[in-house]
Amino acid sequence: MTYTGRSRKKRSVTFRPCSKAVFFFCLAAVVIAVVTLVLIRSNVKKGEAVKVSEAQSVHPSAVIEYPPVSEEPVYTCTDAVPVETLHINSAADNTPNNNGYVESEREKLIYSYVQALPEYYDGDPKWAGDWCHISAGGQEFVYFGCGICCLSNIVSTFRSEPVTPDIVYYQAKETAAYRPESGIGAMSWRQLKIMCEQYGLDVRLNTKPADYADFQNSIECSEAAIVLVSKNNDPKLWWYTNGHYVNLWEYDRTTDTVFLSDASGLFNRARVSMRDIYNALKTSSSAQYLTAVPVPDNDPGF
Repeated sequence: MTYTGRSRKKRSVTFRPCSKAVFFFCLAAVVIAVVTLVLIRSNVKKGEAVKVSEAQSVHPSAVIEYPPVSEEPVYTCTDAVPVETLHINSAADNTPNNNGYVESEREKLIYSYVQALPEYYDGDPKWAGDWCHISAGGQEFVYFGCGICCLSNIVSTFRSEPVTPDIVYYQAKETAAYRPESGIGAMSWRQLKIMCEQYGLDVRLNTKPADYADFQNSIECSEAAIVLVSKNNDPKLWWYTNGHYVNLWEYDRTTDTVFLSDASGLFNRARVSMRDIYNALKTSSSAQYLTAVPVPDNDPGF
């Protein structure tokens, strides 16, 4: 014998007044839910459009160009501040800069923005600007802006036109998931690499080589570099910081020195010993320096 269950008589189903009320109540609830979801989706899209509009109103020189495919947005800068307003190459021959160094013609083409507030920076005032007043996560720009300034220096120098740190700051937030509001204001190596590539640079992240000669060769073969230094490795130059990004330019093998863009202002536009840089590289970091060269169709400005 197999179990077949109990037989049941078929019964017709009729809607009673109370059942109809429940049915229409449920139907109305579903309609309201669908309309609400549509409105929420519409408002989110409007909010995103407002954010982009606000960013461009604050920085009209930053033009956001969204590619047709689902990739990260690519940025270009137009209507930049004319070079003449920054007085690039205005120094007469053999005239020392604010650090007492007489720059070569090539070195005069190098940008060197600083993170210090204009009223506290005693160097050439053209390298300070409104970006020094940016604050995020309870921190002022002077405490976290060195990486942004380094990136701005490289891009501006290679393009032969200003791409100021405030432009780079807001573009990094959009492109490289840069979140200084989190309390960690300094840019990471990954974010610096992403931004360099967005600007059309060929970059490479490097760790400190065991042989000093390899470091010399690496810097000599690059157009520019960003290095991370720390007092914990060598306090001779940057005795006050656990980590600080600076730009290296124009390595001279005969004197074993490099020209610096130092956003702290301490050694900005000065020549320092390459060996001192090597000794100060922050070895506790995942990388110690980034080398950059422009792509073939993006010639440097010097």
